[in-house]
Amino acid sequence: MPRLPVPSFAAALCMLAAAFACVAADAPAAAQQTADAAAVDLARGCWIRHAPARPDGRDTVLLRLLPDPERRDWLRGEIARVGDDPDRRLQLWLARDGRRALLSAASVRDPDAPAARVGAAPGPVPMRTPPGAIHPVPDLDPDGLARLLLGGDDRVAFGRSPRRLTAVGGTAGRSAAIDYRAEAGPPLRLRVNAAEERLSITVGGADTGTGAPLAVFAGVRDGCD
Repeated sequence: MPRLPVPSFAAALCMLAAAFACVAADAPAAAQQTADAAAVDLARGCWIRHAPARPDGRDTVLLRLLPDPERRDWLRGEIARVGDDPDRRLQLWLARDGRRALLSAASVRDPDAPAARVGAAPGPVPMRTPPGAIHPVPDLDPDGLARLLLGGDDRVAFGRSPRRLTAVGGTAGRSAAIDYRAEAGPPLRLRVNAAEERLSITVGGADTGTGAPLAVFAGVRDGCD
């Protein structure tokens, strides 16, 4: 029976170096995934945006972002203004590993399912001109916000942006930023900025007439787990 050739010392060194290179290449990806998951976990909880200028509290906005009972690998919440129609509240889903996110104005059974058309394209978003301003801006009640972001689809799915900006930690307390890009349709960009006591959700690329990112939610922690 012929004997198999024994690798030379040099060949063995090359094989060993290649193995170390694979491990080194995987290390940054694993570290990034860990940071992404920590950033999403930092966004978990109950959040509130108070409206002190409105005694009736109707501009108070709530976001209860907690694990979905049926999809524990996702956080799910509704951006709810006091007095909103529950069927028109914008939903936010965040995959707990940081890989994907979802905005939807309709009930979602499967966050991994593709978007579906909900009928004819919606009409234009109403515009208003703030006092002292020159250019009008969208009048973003919850229905207008959903129409601006979603168009005629029932949802917009986002994938983790290749631009790696996640960081958790710091001398002023834990904070993180994680970016997503729309997987299809208009070039929307979703950013989640989370800290121990503050959370903001913004969307860039929407046609707001100003070019600035659209503040979907910004608030402070309000208890719950």
